[in-house]
Amino acid sequence: MECPEHYARIDADPNLTAAQKGSFCLAVDSAPSGASLETVAEAFFNRNKRKGPSAVLPHGTFVGRVMIEVAFRQLLIDALHILDDDVDAHLASWERLDPRDALAEVRALLSGTPMHAYMLWVFWDQSHPRSPGRGTEYPLLPCRLGIETLPGTRFYYWAISGARGLDCRVPTAFDPGMRHLPNWEAGGCTNPLSGCTHFATGLPEAVAAPPTFAQAAHEFRGFLAR
Repeated sequence: MECPEHYARIDADPNLTAAQKGSFCLAVDSAPSGASLETVAEAFFNRNKRKGPSAVLPHGTFVGRVMIEVAFRQLLIDALHILDDDVDAHLASWERLDPRDALAEVRALLSGTPMHAYMLWVFWDQSHPRSPGRGTEYPLLPCRLGIETLPGTRFYYWAISGARGLDCRVPTAFDPGMRHLPNWEAGGCTNPLSGCTHFATGLPEAVAAPPTFAQAAHEFRGFLAR
């Protein structure tokens, strides 16, 4: 049984076993008559996140996390049970601080809060193993990480300690979801956007079990994408 042509990236992913690829084909083939292929595929992906092999990170490596503002705002609302005006006040306060001092406040406020509900995309820089954002200008990080966005969109960045304890996995074609699968590349490295002329290569990436903000490290920094 062949997978639909649109999902050729799944068939070509070296980090998925034949059995994993076959289970996707079976899920699509056995879908109820009239069911949306897109809906069936997305449901399958949601049940099969973080199924790739373990990612090998050098000892002492810190990973980085970049989150778009709208998602970070929702995280604050859900974690702290606050209103938009309160979120505005927190973010404005942190923007005025040195990024290291902002990190201390974020950790104090969110120390027991997971960084994501179920799975975290992270990256690292082998040239800067303890400061993953240092090797790329912050406004260019979304471009290098392959995050589609408009110029001027606000993001937040922080590092994460204890990366070896996060059960980091090499991403597979099941992880990006339907929306991002067409622009995703197998191999455990980010895929810079086509218009991103600053970088010939991406950065090593993994999907991880989400830690709490107690493991946030180095700095908490807001920036506008370029």
